Amino acid sequence: DSRRMDLAIPLNECGTGVGQVLAMLYVAMTAQYPQVIIIDEPSSFLHPAAARKLIECLRGYPQHQYIISTHSPEILRAADPQTLIFIRWERPASVVEVLNANNLDDLRKLLMDVGAKPSDVFGADRVLWVEGETEETCLPLVLKGQAELAGTNIVRIRHPGDFGARKVPIELIEGIYRNLSQGKTIIPPAVAFVFDRESRSDSAMDEMTRKTNGRVRFLPRRMFENYLLVPEALASVMNQLESFRNPAVTETEVRDWLEVNGGKAKYFSAQRNTINVEDNDWLKFVHAAKLLEDLFQDLSNARYTYLKLIHSQLLIHWLLINQPNTLEELKLFFIELLSVSET
Repeated sequence: DSRRMDLAIPLNECGTGVGQVLAMLYVAMTAQYPQVIIIDEPSSFLHPAAARKLIECLRGYPQHQYIISTHSPEILRAADPQTLIFIRWERPASVVEVLNANNLDDLRKLLMDVGAKPSDVFGADRVLWVEGETEETCLPLVLKGQAELAGTNIVRIRHPGDFGARKVPIELIEGIYRNLSQGKTIIPPAVAFVFDRESRSDSAMDEMTRKTNGRVRFLPRRMFENYLLVPEALASVMNQLESFRNPAVTETEVRDWLEVNGGKAKYFSAQRNTINVEDNDWLKFVHAAKLLEDLFQDLSNARYTYLKLIHSQLLIHWLLINQPNTLEELKLFFIELLSVSET
């Protein structure tokens, strides 16, 4: 006997997943007659690869009927179900729909329109689509703990194409909204599509919002980075970066740089010789991304450039701890947006 009994592990010392898998496979493999086998959320106690392998093993015993509840697109893909039942909550009861399993391909095609994956939206009650990776990463930090965010996934449009242009074609927005929000698919409803206002006029933004029944919205300020122009926060983050500069950057130095340079035409269309960093009009319309890029370059003596995703997160963390009121306008905008969508 070549078996290594010293390597054997009692079942009661194995993980929950091992025991449950063995129980399911035992029933499937040894049952004398076809059975109905019900499996609840196999991905909750198994690694995704192991869950796919379990489904693969069960497919080897097609005499049984398998009923699987799951929120995992990986399980759906592995199971290739003959019948797909979608259950959602609509007050005051659950609504059950039988979907065409072949439409999973349609789901993927719809999501590809905005560069998302099924795992980005599957299992969410609704989706808030945002324009960039910075918003996708930072907004959950800003809105953490807000009841209005419950059940909402914040997902960026990964390859927005024409959305990156100065003027977004209304037809393109309408088409994506229509594809994602209409019909009986397992894509959760879109709360809204939120874009940078950039240099769009109020009338142009109002028209887009009206034509999409309020689903297309724009940030109150030009872009997300406009909420990060806080001298004390910027100085603190710069000084956290290795070898940013010696001596350390001061709040006064950052403030002076912004006031001298922030009114230049390359950043601010209403060109001014000097600006006040607390001026609401400047904070709303200045091109903050360009400004931050040059600020980091100049004060670090070209050692650093502003990395939107990394440095924005550091700034958000600092502001949430030290000056949360500076993010209040942004927070209230999204809370109102999420609240209205529930009514």
